[in-house]
Amino acid sequence: MTRVSDNASTNALNFALNKAKSKIQNLQLKGASLKNINKPSDDPLGNIKVLKITSRIANNDQYLKNADKAISRLYATEDALTQMGEILLKAKELAIGQSSDLYDARTRKNVAEEVKELKNNALSVANKRIGERYIFGGFSSLKPPFSKDGEYLGDGNYMTLEVAKDYFVPINLPGSEVFITSKPIKSGTRDPLSSFPELKNKTQNAVLKREITAQKFHKGENILAQLDILANALENNNAETIRGLLEKMDDSMSRMISMRTKVGSIAKNIQHAVDTIHVDKVNDLDYKSKILDADVAELFSDISRQNNVMKTAYHSSKIALNQSLFDWLR
Repeated sequence: MTRVSDNASTNALNFALNKAKSKIQNLQLKGASLKNINKPSDDPLGNIKVLKITSRIANNDQYLKNADKAISRLYATEDALTQMGEILLKAKELAIGQSSDLYDARTRKNVAEEVKELKNNALSVANKRIGERYIFGGFSSLKPPFSKDGEYLGDGNYMTLEVAKDYFVPINLPGSEVFITSKPIKSGTRDPLSSFPELKNKTQNAVLKREITAQKFHKGENILAQLDILANALENNNAETIRGLLEKMDDSMSRMISMRTKVGSIAKNIQHAVDTIHVDKVNDLDYKSKILDADVAELFSDISRQNNVMKTAYHSSKIALNQSLFDWLR
């Protein structure tokens, strides 16, 4: 028969008590935080999943901020296009009226002053800005894109924002496309990430940008120039020139409609992306809660059960440690 030493018994009892204490401390910590995972060792795999979900939620929050900024700029652009369309409509009404031979030079000269004011309003719209940035300047957004003479000083680039993972949308329309020509000007890629890996096209893009800025456009295709021509034709009592402008003004009005449709389409796509992100966020939060949050009823049931285990362990150790020599000899 092998006799167990007192030290061995004491160590075994201490180990059992410490293990019971550790379990109840972990349960109490979970009860205080109401979390299943308070440190990575509680559930390594679950902790990795929670970190990934948290990162995805943070990214989506930033995408939502980008979407708000993009929609704000697009709405400002749409408002400017609406104003320009109204200006063109008013100018065309005046041109149609004054193209008739019923009006004399004096009347047309008076109308010319009104057209000049419309041109000033159009220039103000073309140089509209949000904060410190002009909305029709392309990348060159810190200076007015149009001079007083109607010369375009910006470039043909689109600024983009990422409103969902790997989904970039243009948040502006370059003034060269809106006010000068109906043909989009090539300005390199719209996705800024595609130029990051090697930057091998950096020089080519810089040259292309300078070429776009330096391009000269036909007067008839420039909305601001059309208003200038109309005002001059009215001052000089030139009905033939006025009639010749009508078709070009129709083209300009059609371009405003096309640009507004384009802006509306982009805004709709952004809103769709925002709705998708909101759905994903709800699903992510629900999944994160299932992994991270503790079941309160089950948790406090475990605490109660572990307390009973602890009491039993203390009672057993008290009996074992209080035994005397007579108890062993009995």
